[in-house]
Amino acid sequence: LLTLIVRCCCLIPVNRFLYILSSINAMSPRKIALSSFRTDAYVEEISEKNPLKVMIAGGGVGGLSLAKVLSKNPSMEVVVLERAERFKRFGGPIQLASNALKAISEMDAEVYEQIMEKFTFTGDKENGIKDGIRTEWYAKFDLASPAEAREMPYTGVIERPDLQEIYLNSLPEGTVRNGNGVISYSSDSATGRITAELDRKSTRLNSSHANI
Repeated sequence: LLTLIVRCCCLIPVNRFLYILSSINAMSPRKIALSSFRTDAYVEEISEKNPLKVMIAGGGVGGLSLAKVLSKNPSMEVVVLERAERFKRFGGPIQLASNALKAISEMDAEVYEQIMEKFTFTGDKENGIKDGIRTEWYAKFDLASPAEAREMPYTGVIERPDLQEIYLNSLPEGTVRNGNGVISYSSDSATGRITAELDRKSTRLNSSHANI
């Protein structure tokens, strides 16, 4: 079965936009505990009956936002493998540029509205590099005009835990599997089988297993 493995262990610049595709290959998630993820054969067509299996490594903002978009497709089954045993509020503000906000609004209007409720606009203010002691500006950036010309939202910031929580709450139940950090994966060119190695007691998962 054609399967997509995505590596999103670290937050990547949202303006680039949140996707890191490590490999598209024939595979199925590790022993990841779901009979629905069992697959030992290729299929000719991706459909609701024979969905594309998507394994996302890392439950950061990038991994969660990707999972949100892909989970809308009825011909995909998505799981996020996250190293942390549980999510905790950690980290400060993250900046979302105008083009990132525009992309998010087009990807999911409901998520975008929730982000706006906790968002602080900065792009409509004076921006640049300033000496914090002498209050001298080294350079100034016009963030407002480009956004206005393209009818995009102003750049701004949101607390990273708030953004992560919004995406977590928007995903179907059971999508995120905590306590499962992906160390590496390998593929068998002969069978198309993918084996993912997890850091949980050196557990290994491959397409012939359905239970941890």
